[in-house]
Formats: sequence, C-alpha cells, structure tokens
Amino acid sequence: MEDFIATLVWFAVTSWRMTTVVIASTVLAVGLAMAIPPFTGPYGIALVLFGFGVGMWWHSKALEIKARKA
Repeated sequence: MEDFIATLVWFAVTSWRMTTVVIASTVLAVGLAMAIPPFTGPYGIALVLFGFGVGMWWHSKALEIKARKA
C-alpha cells in the first residue's frame, strides 16, 4: 500500500496535468465550503479525489495520443 501511495504522489508531482487539476479542485472545494454551508469536508475530499481521477485520465489520454503519433 505504501508503494501505491508513493507512486501516486510521485505521479502527481511529475505530471503538470495532474497538479493543475488537483490544485483547481482544491481551490474549488475550499471556495464551495466557504460559500455553501452544507458543503462540508467529505464533499470537498470527494471533489479533490474526483479531480485527481480527472487528472490521471487527462494525462493517460495525452500519453495515448503521443504514442499514436510516434
């Protein structure tokens, strides 16, 4: 499990697409939590995890397109 988490962290640090989406989803989650009282911590965590998934998907699609061109 530690190797899996370390791999995800390394992937997030080295991929600008992942970092961009995670930062954007974190800022959105904090903004929603401040603006909408029912938007609590679990919703924010879910939003950031969703952003993490979107970042992984975006990066995988970019790698797939790059591989097709080569």
